[in-house]
Amino acid sequence: MHSFDYDEDSVACTQELRRRYFDGDDQWIVEQGSALDVDYLSSLGTFDIVYAWGVLHHTGDMWLALQNAQLVVADGGCLFTFVYRDQGWKSKAWRVVKRTYCSSAAGRVAMTGIFVPYYVLRGLLQDVVRLRNPRRRYAEYRRRRGMSQYYDWIDWIGGYPYEVANPPELIAFFRSRGLELEHQKRYELVFRRSASGASETTA
Repeated sequence: MHSFDYDEDSVACTQELRRRYFDGDDQWIVEQGSALDVDYLSSLGTFDIVYAWGVLHHTGDMWLALQNAQLVVADGGCLFTFVYRDQGWKSKAWRVVKRTYCSSAAGRVAMTGIFVPYYVLRGLLQDVVRLRNPRRRYAEYRRRRGMSQYYDWIDWIGGYPYEVANPPELIAFFRSRGLELEHQKRYELVFRRSASGASETTA
């Protein structure tokens, strides 16, 4: 198995997980690398399973990242991916929010001060209507996701760069590169490269 990320903290986190649960496993490589670096991707070889879920739309050049990701899918192999859906004006508005959050300390304070209270109050209202203990919401979320809801909010508000696409665009994009849609659950897509490895276009 080969894991890589451009962000040093993400690499360090994965290395710590390997140390805790797969200590001594020299077949799991964890390193820093970029999905936008075609030379780096080409150096890895090919894999039966390529998993890029919810990350390539944060690279700053999503279509190049998608192009590079499919290069390492072996003949008969699968690519698992998820890209934010294009919601028109809503996506444009969120891009402004995310860019503002990442622009400066003042931007972070402003966007956090607006959206975190909004999420808290929205959840509280839902709990009141349903006669639920508000604390239960956060405890259940942590058990289900393995992280606090607060940090998930911050992850969403500050997730920039931020690009979007719709499933038909992605299906056409990968089909032209020899991968067919095998499974779809809303915006989570699994593509499989034909065993012949035929690819009609290149980068």
